[in-house]
Amino acid sequence: MCERFMSNRKTTRYSQIRGHMKAACLALLCSFVLLTGCGSYHQVQVDSLRAPEAASGPCLLVAGETGMPDDELIFQEVCRLLTPALIDAGYPPVKDPSALMLTRLSFWQEEPETVYYTSYESRYKPITRKGKTEHILVEEPVLESYTNYTAILLLECHVRSHKGTLGPQLWRTKVRVIGPVNDFRSLVSSAALALQGGVLASQSQGQRYFEVSVNDKGERSVKEK
Repeated sequence: MCERFMSNRKTTRYSQIRGHMKAACLALLCSFVLLTGCGSYHQVQVDSLRAPEAASGPCLLVAGETGMPDDELIFQEVCRLLTPALIDAGYPPVKDPSALMLTRLSFWQEEPETVYYTSYESRYKPITRKGKTEHILVEEPVLESYTNYTAILLLECHVRSHKGTLGPQLWRTKVRVIGPVNDFRSLVSSAALALQGGVLASQSQGQRYFEVSVNDKGERSVKEK
């Protein structure tokens, strides 16, 4: 009688454990679906310096000399993405070669960085002893990895002399973008969007950090961390 009672208790307990496992797996699956449907996140770091009495006005955008890709289309696209931030900062881009201000635009990609880490996966493992099978909870190590892709965007604005040579630097803004997808245009777009928050051509007092999220519809939002 007692053995029968204990056997029923074990069966009930095992059924409860299986029920909890199914519920947990379902919750994890739902979370995974929700997360994958939310798009991607880019971490944006902005370091901006500005002269104490920097003038403003129309500026000519030219390609810099630091690791620029040999692609005129990308340069024009980056200029287009940066135009709203430049206008907000008081430096509307112009194509006039005689503009008194000149902004050098440089951008490049750094080598991707792959990070490896160990996670643990919990599961019930059947173990048979003396003809009886028990399910014991074990944790097994799982080696996982993720890769970060990084793009750098650098803008340097100078006053031009009447002879066309570069004068003092008015401001300098450097942007570093990190994302999970190897898509340079997407990284630069996130950088340009973060710069529209009034950080470009300003004195940021050090580095400021933003999180740019892109949902599955391609819509972006910016939040300062």
